[in-house]
Amino acid sequence: MQAESREEFGSDKTALVKYWLAEYDLACKREAKWQKQGDNVIKVYEDDRPEHDSSSGFNILWANTETLLPAMYSRTPKPVVTRRFKDKNPLGVQASRILQRALEVSLDSYDFDSEIRTAVQDRLLPGRGQVRVRYIPKMEKVPVPLETDETGTPIPKEGEEVIEYQGVACCMEDRVVYEEVKAEYVYWKHFKHGPGRTWSEVPWLSYDIYMSRDQAKKRFGKLAEKLKYNHSPNSVDDSDANADLFKQAHVIEIWSKSDDKVIWISPSYKEAPLDCKDAPIKFRSGAPSPKPLLSVTTSKSLIPTPEYKLYQDQALELDKLTKRLDAVVDGIKVRGLYAGDAESIPRLLQGENNELIAVEDWMSYMDKGGIDNLISWLPVDQLVKVAAALYEARDRAKEVLYELTGISDIVRGASNPNETLGAQQLKGRYAAMRFDTRKEAVATFARDVIRLKAEVIAEQFSAETLQLMTGMEVTDEVMELLRNDPARSFMIDIETDSTISVDEMEEKERRTEFLTSVGGFMEKALPMVQAEPKIAKIAGEMLLFAVRGFRAGRELESSFEDLVEGMSTEDPQQNPAMLQAQLQQITEQMQQLQEQANANKIKAQTDIQIAQMKQQAASMESDKKLQADLQIAQINAGVEIRIAEIKEQGELQRAVGERQSAAEEHANARAAIDKEIAEIRANAEIEISNIIAQAEAARAQADIGSPAPPEIKLPDVYVNIEKDGNKIIKLQRDAQGISGARIEEE
Repeated sequence: MQAESREEFGSDKTALVKYWLAEYDLACKREAKWQKQGDNVIKVYEDDRPEHDSSSGFNILWANTETLLPAMYSRTPKPVVTRRFKDKNPLGVQASRILQRALEVSLDSYDFDSEIRTAVQDRLLPGRGQVRVRYIPKMEKVPVPLETDETGTPIPKEGEEVIEYQGVACCMEDRVVYEEVKAEYVYWKHFKHGPGRTWSEVPWLSYDIYMSRDQAKKRFGKLAEKLKYNHSPNSVDDSDANADLFKQAHVIEIWSKSDDKVIWISPSYKEAPLDCKDAPIKFRSGAPSPKPLLSVTTSKSLIPTPEYKLYQDQALELDKLTKRLDAVVDGIKVRGLYAGDAESIPRLLQGENNELIAVEDWMSYMDKGGIDNLISWLPVDQLVKVAAALYEARDRAKEVLYELTGISDIVRGASNPNETLGAQQLKGRYAAMRFDTRKEAVATFARDVIRLKAEVIAEQFSAETLQLMTGMEVTDEVMELLRNDPARSFMIDIETDSTISVDEMEEKERRTEFLTSVGGFMEKALPMVQAEPKIAKIAGEMLLFAVRGFRAGRELESSFEDLVEGMSTEDPQQNPAMLQAQLQQITEQMQQLQEQANANKIKAQTDIQIAQMKQQAASMESDKKLQADLQIAQINAGVEIRIAEIKEQGELQRAVGERQSAAEEHANARAAIDKEIAEIRANAEIEISNIIAQAEAARAQADIGSPAPPEIKLPDVYVNIEKDGNKIIKLQRDAQGISGARIEEE
C-alpha cells in the first residue's frame, strides 16, 4: 500500500530516509525528459559528431551562445548597500558602509565571475543555471586558557593535552581565525527541487554531492564505511587498475524549507540519514540558493525548455545547406575524360610553361579529330550557379533564424555603413526590448546571490573579521544591528549595479545630470538664503533630498550632510559672511565640476563619432575588396574554362597537306590573343587599384573626422587572366550581379 502522507512513512530514521528518497526519485522523473534534451543540446554545442563524419556544418548554437553570453553577463556586479529610508541615521550609514565593503572584498577574493558566467551558460544551453552560497570558516589550533578551581589550579579537559603558553596553562582548541563566503556553481544535473509552479511554492531543494572515501570519513565519521563508492568521475577509466581508488559515493544534501532542516542521505545507505540538523544559517529564503536562471517556462511547471529546441528546425536547415554547399564547392574543379590510347593528354595538363610533348603516331592522332575529339571536359558552370543559389538560401535561412531568436544585426556587431545613426539606434532599441527580460533576470539572479552572501556576513562573521576586511571600526551597536535580521532588513537595502558592460557615455551623462541639478539648485538657493537666512534649513533639506536621489551623489552625501548641519546650527544673522562664503565656495566648485563634465561629454561624443566613421570606412573597404575578390575569382574560373575550350578548338586544326600554313596562322592568332589578354589584364589591375585607392581615401577621411565618402560603384567588367589564351574574352555582369556572370566571345 502506498503512503498518502509523510506521517505514514513512519517516524524512525529509516522512514525519514525512505521519505526523502521517494521525494528525490519523483524529482528525477519530473526532470528526465528535460535532462535528455539538455544532453542533446550540449552535444550540438560541442559539435559532438561521429569521427567518420568529416562534412562541414554551421554550428549556429555555438555562435548564438557566444553572442548572448556577454550580452547577458560581462562584468562583476558592484554591491550597493544603502539605507532603506534616506533620513539621517548614523548607525544605518555605518552598518551599510561596513556591509558594502565586506561584500566588495568577498567578491574580489575569488573568481565570482566564473561561477555566475557558467550558470548563465547553463541557462543558454540546457535551460537552467544555479549557484549556492557556502560559509567557509578558516580554523586553526590556538591556545585557550584552562578554567581553574578555587585554589587556582587549572582544570584539564578530558582528552585534551595541557600546555603552557606565556606562563598560563592552556589547551589547544579549534578557533575561527578568518571567515569567507563564496558562491559556488552547481552543475545543472546535480540540482533538484520539490514540485511547484512558482519558486515560492517549492518546499525543498537538494544538491547531489560525490565524495571520496577521505571526504566522506572527514564529514560523516564511521558512517562513511557503510557507503558504496561506485561512482566514477569522468576522467577515470573503470578498466584502470587504480580506478577503485578514485571511486566516489553519492550523497544528497537536502534543505527542507518547511521545517528549516538540512538532511544528508545516500541511496546506498537507507538505514538512517548520514546527518540531520537544523539549518546552520537561517536564510530568509530557507535555502542557500536563489531562484535559478530558467530559459523557457510556463505557469504549469518550473521545468524549463532549452531555447535551442524552439529553433532547432531552422538550425538543422542551416546545417544541411552548409553541408550541401561544401559538397558543391568541392566539385567545382577542371576535370574531364580523354581517350585511353592518348597517353600524352595527361602530360599536357601537368606540363610546365613552354613545354612541347612529342606524339609518336601523329597522323593517326589527327585522323581521330585532334584534341577536340579526344577530351570531353566536365561542365562546371551549372555547379557555380547552384553554389550561388545555395549561398543565397543560407543567408535567408540565417535571417529567419536571427529573427526568431531576436539576435539583431546591432547585437551581433554587424551594421550597414549606409544606414543613418537613427536607424541603427532604432534597431538597437528594438533588440533591447527582447533582451531586457534576459538581462534583468541575470541581474536579479546576481543580486539575490549577493543578498545571500550579505546574510552570511551579517549573521556569521565576527567583528574582528569585519574590521580586518573593511578597515573600519565595528562597534557593538553595528554588530547588534547586523545580527538582528528584521531590523537589518528594515533599515538596509542591498542592490547591485549593472552586470553588463558599463556604458561610459551613460555614466558620464549621469554624473553630468547630478552636477547640473545640484549645481543649479545651489546657484538659485544662495541668493534666497542671503535675502532670508531663516530658509537655510529648508534649503539644506531640499539639497539633501536631491543629492540622495542620485547614485553618483552617495559618495558625497556625508559632506553635504555636514554642510547642511552647519547651516542649521549656525546663526546666519550673527555670521552671515561665513555662510555666504561657504555657499559661494561650493557653488564655484560645482560649476567647475560641471564645466569639466561638459568637456568630458563633448570629448566622448567626438570620440564616438570618429570611431563610427572609422568603422564605416573599414566596413566599406572590406565589402568592396570582398566583392572585387569574388569577381576576380569567378572571372579566373571562367577564363580558365574558356582557355581550355579555346585550346581544344584551336590546337592541331591543320590539314595534313597545309601543316606549315596552319602553323603560321596559329602562331599569329596566338600572338594576337596574348596581346589582347595582356591589355585586359592591365585594365583590370588598373580598375582594382582605383578601388583600393578610393577605399584608402575613405579610411583617411574617417581618421580625421571627415564624413564618409559616397558609395563607390563597381565597374561592370572585372578580368584577371592567369594563363594564356587564344581568343578575346569579354566578361559582363548581368542584372543579377556577379553570380550570373557569362562569357562572350568577340
